Amino acid sequence: MKRFFGRKPAMTLAVIFACAGLTAGCSSADDTEEETDEIVEVEEAEDEDTDETEVQENMVGAVSYIGSSYISVEIYTSDDEIENYAILDSSTLTLTEDAASITTDDDTEYYRAAKGLLIPIERDDIEKENMIASVTTEDGVHQMILLDTEISEETEAKVAEVAEVTNDSISLTLYSYIGEDEESAIVIDISQYEASEDTEEYIIPDEAEFLLAEDGYASEGEASEIEVGDIIVIYTDANGGTTIIVYNSVE
Repeated sequence: MKRFFGRKPAMTLAVIFACAGLTAGCSSADDTEEETDEIVEVEEAEDEDTDETEVQENMVGAVSYIGSSYISVEIYTSDDEIENYAILDSSTLTLTEDAASITTDDDTEYYRAAKGLLIPIERDDIEKENMIASVTTEDGVHQMILLDTEISEETEAKVAEVAEVTNDSISLTLYSYIGEDEESAIVIDISQYEASEDTEEYIIPDEAEFLLAEDGYASEGEASEIEVGDIIVIYTDANGGTTIIVYNSVE
């Protein structure tokens, strides 16, 4: 209305009085169009917000850049479907020409994969050129997994039950593999083993790494946390390194 005020004040006043006399108020087609445009713009903005909250696609890649709220990667693919990122052998992956930036926030969880388990780490533990997997769990939790690049068939594994604990050694009842598939030292399924009649006195190496395992996850532990009745898996890699995984409760 203001655009007519300087030219036809009488007409403008008449229109104002006419509008004041209507119980339903005074509105023009232009005003309606403006309101409609505003509604459309709001709806479009809401749609954009919805797109931003969609679950990120699972992917594997080599870290190329680490930002404050994202990690950029060069994407790798696998010929086979990846079912367990904790045992993914990165040497079997193929580099593509694609790249992506993976958004992270305060709710993102960070792990490193080792011996088929996921061990909590900090975001700062991830470095350029690391192989990582970005995964969203069934519960909607976003995980960044630092892949195990030391997976090797040369690794030896021993499964046993702790019969006695002393200061520097443990007495073990060794377990035998009873599974139908070929035994793998990379991932141990405790349910495929049973106690044998063989025993062993095992001296714990000073440099051994201890992991306390439960439901596919693990935390770093110490030798003092081993108890009688625990099931343990002793890994020895090709370089002589030892990792002892302790299962405090196995059904």
